[in-house]
Amino acid sequence: MRIIVKCGEDECRTEFNVETTDPEWECPSCGHVIINRQYPFLTAKVMQARVEGDSSDWKRNFKDLLDTIGAEMEKRTSGELEGPPKELLIKGHNELKREHSNGEWRVLFEDLLSEGRKMVLRMEKEEESPDETR
Repeated sequence: MRIIVKCGEDECRTEFNVETTDPEWECPSCGHVIINRQYPFLTAKVMQARVEGDSSDWKRNFKDLLDTIGAEMEKRTSGELEGPPKELLIKGHNELKREHSNGEWRVLFEDLLSEGRKMVLRMEKEEESPDETR
């Protein structure tokens, strides 16, 4: 999905188109690099939930994000998930069995987004530079 971002450099502030699927974006005017802090989970659904704020169904958003994280992690591994990736998914599914307020689901969503992103980035890094002992 394409969106417009604004360069964070005070002297530049150029607006330019980017793909939400890219982990970082470079300003075409000054070369400043902007990190996509929601990569690879910046979707229209996530953006809409943020716009809706407290009125969004954060439990549903949490479940959708959990499913997306699982799919993204499976893309980056051969075989069955194990270790921290599997633990993150189990923890998320256990949360779905609990009762939380919508506000608490929003916090859990943000935490899951952050942890899922870290996990996927770690998996990508391992793909790029696999340990020679494997």
